Amino acid sequence: MLPFTSVSHTRLQALNARTMHTSLQETAQATLHVDADAGPLATFLEHASERGREVTVEAVVARALVEALRAHPRLNARVSVEGLTVYHAINLGRMVALDKGVIVPVVSGAQAMSLGELGAALRTAVEQTVAGELSPNDARRATVTIASFAEYAVDHFTPILVAGMVATLGIGRLRAVCEPVGGRCVPGHRLALSVTFDHRAIHGVDAARFVTTLTERLADPQGLA
Repeated sequence: MLPFTSVSHTRLQALNARTMHTSLQETAQATLHVDADAGPLATFLEHASERGREVTVEAVVARALVEALRAHPRLNARVSVEGLTVYHAINLGRMVALDKGVIVPVVSGAQAMSLGELGAALRTAVEQTVAGELSPNDARRATVTIASFAEYAVDHFTPILVAGMVATLGIGRLRAVCEPVGGRCVPGHRLALSVTFDHRAIHGVDAARFVTTLTERLADPQGLA
């Protein structure tokens, strides 16, 4: 018999496992991936840093997400067998991975926040989660969620929906690329985004339109400030 070590789940890991399994069993999940043109975003972040402003990829993407949801409100919703509950307020859940499991703190009323306010609220939510000040039940207030691997060498991935929610956005890394223009290599930047949605709530073309709007908003980060 091969030597082994048994590792028991924490209570939170067991809850995460049940929640994710239930979500995959009870929803019709599909994911769209896009490499968004992030040249304007990279320039915006560079200029913000030069002026001493702390602006992150995640904050700008979250702000663009809010604007895209204004244009496509059916993704800011929960779905049941009876139909959709479309919310007027955007309560943004942010998945935070801890050693003991995943917790989703929520930034309520994101639609009313500026870029700076939203970035600060996301930082505070993560800090409170790491400090153990939030409950796993906080996720119940979310109307849409984001999962960010922007700080890792990860491009596209498939985020899992919180059961009942219509959409979740995965954020990959911002990376330098060579853009072919007129037979030449022009330096540029791309940002990997992945949107998982519930096919019971919206069609693939609806998700595609949402992703298109999201990338359009990201192409003008100054307009999100």
